[in-house]
Amino acid sequence: MLLTYLHEVSQDFTDQALDQFDKLLADLLRKGERKQDKHMRVNVRKINAHLTILTRAAEAFLASVEEGSDAKERVLARVPASVLQQTVSSAKALLRPEDFDSLDLIETRYVPIRKSLFALYQALDFQPLRASEPAIQALDHAARLQKSRKRVTEVQQRVGKQVVATPQGHLTEKWKKHVLLGGPALR
Repeated sequence: MLLTYLHEVSQDFTDQALDQFDKLLADLLRKGERKQDKHMRVNVRKINAHLTILTRAAEAFLASVEEGSDAKERVLARVPASVLQQTVSSAKALLRPEDFDSLDLIETRYVPIRKSLFALYQALDFQPLRASEPAIQALDHAARLQKSRKRVTEVQQRVGKQVVATPQGHLTEKWKKHVLLGGPALR
């Protein structure tokens, strides 16, 4: 009877730990979205001013193309070079990713959570429904690399004398750019 109780308590604690991590990750993603929303609210006037200046320059360029006149001269007559350069520099600082993804804003908070999640994965015995579950394959790959004191940093990595391929079947399009294209969010 005690053994049954201990097994049940163990499962309850495991469920609670997983629920806590799920809530923590969901909260972290919400914070990233809120941070991006705040960035847009705070900078909406600057962004609009930049867009107005860049629209003027684009209109001048398109008009010169249509007329066959000198585009550079027409653009700079409409928007001075110093204003254009200052606008572009300032706009670059305000830019968000084209797809408006907010994952880059949570990177510093994600790293400690990632370490804890990985430790939880290694401590528990996960049994996937499908034997070839892509997420489990990726986690097992990361665990093998960790034994060699390495982290997943490339699609193909040298571990000792062999080159191993990183499983990618678990990655959605949203996450691929952060993992594969040099993005730091998951590294």
